[in-house]
Amino acid sequence: MTQFPKNIFFYWDYSTNIPTHFIDNIDSFKNNYNDFTIEIINDDKINSITELNSIFPNLLMLYNKLNIYAAKSDIARLVYLYFYGGIYLDTHIEHVFKYNGNNFYKLFNKYELFDFVIARDDNGTFNCSSIISKPRCNLLYDVIKNINCNLNNHYNLEKTSNLYIKYDILSLTGSANFYIFLEFYKLTNEMNKSDIINSEKFKNYNTAFFSYTNYLNYYKVYYEFNHENAKHWSEQQKVKRLFTD
Repeated sequence: MTQFPKNIFFYWDYSTNIPTHFIDNIDSFKNNYNDFTIEIINDDKINSITELNSIFPNLLMLYNKLNIYAAKSDIARLVYLYFYGGIYLDTHIEHVFKYNGNNFYKLFNKYELFDFVIARDDNGTFNCSSIISKPRCNLLYDVIKNINCNLNNHYNLEKTSNLYIKYDILSLTGSANFYIFLEFYKLTNEMNKSDIINSEKFKNYNTAFFSYTNYLNYYKVYYEFNHENAKHWSEQQKVKRLFTD
């Protein structure tokens, strides 16, 4: 595929009662990109992907048993991008429409020769709140397989005990998995000056990055909201088992 599919995906773990702040934000994307398919991913949609079990065995069972919504979101975005391609955005992200309503067209055109594009801020920190991919991307395949392995290992640990067993979402399902495969720790300051990184792993995976501050405002939409008034996932993971029984 020579172009990124015109898809914009958001995630919400249930299909109803999405806060108005997020609905309004998603509608702003719909109004500015009416030739894009804009979709809210939820658990039902993940469960409807018929190939998921055959390509990533056991992942669907693990996904459905997760207690932490942030971990489910991490998996859902990667799975949907792997099968369908496009751009994923967290619901708290605001588009800089007032400056340039054609941002995503320019973004997709600029990186059309790449298979995967990961977001990075002005300080060089990579972030999975917005990522772009073509379908069946090799990097996503390897990352999802690694996440599947991580979850299997922790699930087996929890099955042996009724006690809380410490874990870290970022390491199990989050951005740390991209750090492993793209070897961010090997990037030099010279490489960091370019959005097309000349390193072996970035080249092998046909990957680039985009500076999200040029296109998006992170943490601008109702970021203080937590599902069902629960604690933030970073606090939940300190006391809550990762999987249901």
